[in-house]
Amino acid sequence: MEMKTRIKVHFPHQNIVDYKSNIYIADYTTEQTQNKSVKRGVKISTIKPSDIKSFFIQNEKSILFSTIIFDDKSFIDETTGNTLSQCECVCFSSAEYDKGPWVLFLELKYCDIYSKYQKENIEKAKFQLVDTYKYYKQKGIINHKQQCYLVVSFPYFRIPFPNFVITQTDVKNMKLDRVIFRGVNELKIKNEFKLEV
Repeated sequence: MEMKTRIKVHFPHQNIVDYKSNIYIADYTTEQTQNKSVKRGVKISTIKPSDIKSFFIQNEKSILFSTIIFDDKSFIDETTGNTLSQCECVCFSSAEYDKGPWVLFLELKYCDIYSKYQKENIEKAKFQLVDTYKYYKQKGIINHKQQCYLVVSFPYFRIPFPNFVITQTDVKNMKLDRVIFRGVNELKIKNEFKLEV
């Protein structure tokens, strides 16, 4: 059963959209529309937005991949009915599931990385990414062959992010689970099974 089908079995309300081009991912939730009557959320576009900085996925080889933007109904606590912690979106290669296509979980943070909340924002992003990864892993949507990337992006910060809140033990454990945690504002799709981050 391919990954799309597994997602639809467990999360039928999640909307899957396919791309074969470069894409830009931006979160308008707090940055652009917090004081406006019409709210916007996360948007994926094949054209670079002119009104907000975004996360860039370069796809020079036109590899087919899928995306899902998460919202407040994507993951619900069955006991309380409350929205669970989650990241902005997931992207995944459309390669054959049993061969281990890559999976990318992305969280965007539109804040000044030099602010006093820097560490808190990175820690929060880490938990949002790990939580979302676990929802898919626990349902068997992600298999043991898939390379997973948990990426936090600070679109207004241009150089490598300092002081990531991830221990060497975390790195080792993630590596055993085929998980890579990074802080970048863009990446490249190398092929159906690997990203360059």
